[in-house]
Amino acid sequence: ACNFGPVVTGGVDTPEEVRERFDVLRRHCDDAGRPFGDILRSHFTIWLMLAEDDRSVQRKVERYFPGGVDETWRRALFAGTPEQAVAYFREFAGAGMQYFVAQVLDARDEETFRLLALEVAPRVR
Repeated sequence: ACNFGPVVTGGVDTPEEVRERFDVLRRHCDDAGRPFGDILRSHFTIWLMLAEDDRSVQRKVERYFPGGVDETWRRALFAGTPEQAVAYFREFAGAGMQYFVAQVLDARDEETFRLLALEVAPRVR
């Protein structure tokens, strides 16, 4: 396993926080007479980085962040294996997220695009 585990975070750190925020949103919708189901609930990953195994993830992260991942990037980056990504996105889907937007900041990172398309996205639907 990576010595840091998958680098996993984002603007909302946990599915529990998502549930809490959606509970607040649901109450506001009820108060306003607006159906909660009309609200599009989406999650944005600023930088998605995938690799086949933990060691490859670690090497990729070290290539982009040779001095280590700072706190700003820890809140914006998901780096992990396809299995870790599936678990991560499924947790957020279970908390009420409906759509996921994932950005890859290096267009040459064909591995991430391939793994996202073939191994992650089909298993998160």
